[in-house]
Amino acid sequence: MSGSSAIAYTYNDPVIFLEYAVDVARVARAQDIKNVAVTSGYNSEKAREEFLSPVDAANIDLKAFTEGFYR
Repeated sequence: MSGSSAIAYTYNDPVIFLEYAVDVARVARAQDIKNVAVTSGYNSEKAREEFLSPVDAANIDLKAFTEGFYR
């Protein structure tokens, strides 16, 4: 055990590596380690639901107010 109290999923939006992030988050949660997602929030409802279910907190990085910016 590393002694860490939390893991932050960041750098690229966590939904890019969704399956890996979900697996790690579930193992971390079982060991009382908190999970924090750093995301643009621009993802499908299904992916968002699947990823955020084992996450304790999220930081939404808002870069713009239009969908066109993200496309």
